[in-house]
Amino acid sequence: MLDTYFSQEMKDGRIVFKAIDISLKENESIADKYEIAFSSLLLVKHQNGEETVKNLTDFGFSYAYKNPETFIEGLKEEMDVLLK
Repeated sequence: MLDTYFSQEMKDGRIVFKAIDISLKENESIADKYEIAFSSLLLVKHQNGEETVKNLTDFGFSYAYKNPETFIEGLKEEMDVLLK
């Protein structure tokens, strides 16, 4: 999905994808910061020293498997908003 819709943004570093194993001790502070305890999908925007977090976990669990087209479109829309 990222390669299809956001390849340039990934190349220029505007989008960075990170999969983080929160069960590892070294990632405990990240889990605490974002208040996550299980598989989650977060979009995090850093701009001008401020952070915007969009939690799409419920959306992801609702659509990613059963209706992937809706999931991809919704994720794309959320990312477009954060990129502005």
